[in-house]
Amino acid sequence: MKTSIKFIIILLCSLIIAIIAFFIWYSDTGKENQYYIKEANMYIKTYPSREAVIIAFSDNVMGDFSDSLDYVKVYKGNDYGTGILLDPNEKMVIHILGNSLKERHWQKYKQGDKEISSNDTVYFEKKEDGGYLLKYPYIEISFELVGSSEKVLSKNRDNIYYTEIKPID
Repeated sequence: MKTSIKFIIILLCSLIIAIIAFFIWYSDTGKENQYYIKEANMYIKTYPSREAVIIAFSDNVMGDFSDSLDYVKVYKGNDYGTGILLDPNEKMVIHILGNSLKERHWQKYKQGDKEISSNDTVYFEKKEDGGYLLKYPYIEISFELVGSSEKVLSKNRDNIYYTEIKPID
């Protein structure tokens, strides 16, 4: 009898610990990160939630989120690609790349003509091997946003590979 009571107590404790661990894991959306894009003299800050991330843009360091910021809200996950193209000569224009755009809010900056794809010949030139090369002077910022993990990468015409940008916070 005492053995079965101990077993039930251990089982209930294990169940409670598992439920607590699940809620901690489920509620972890990641943390806010701020990045500096030196080629464009721009700060980018991410504000994650469970299903989406707000990506804010400024020429100054940003604090808490507010509606006075310029931002896009994008879905996160393996099914979505998120990127932006910046032209250092047109610092106030942000071109959206990918299929994850959920919402946009512009105050100071403005969005380029349209949402673009990675084979848009206005911004990319086709290579002989069928791939595409970013045209000068554009800079591509790519966001890998899955679960609570976040990676921000940069690439320009001179880069063969993406370079990871580390948060400044």
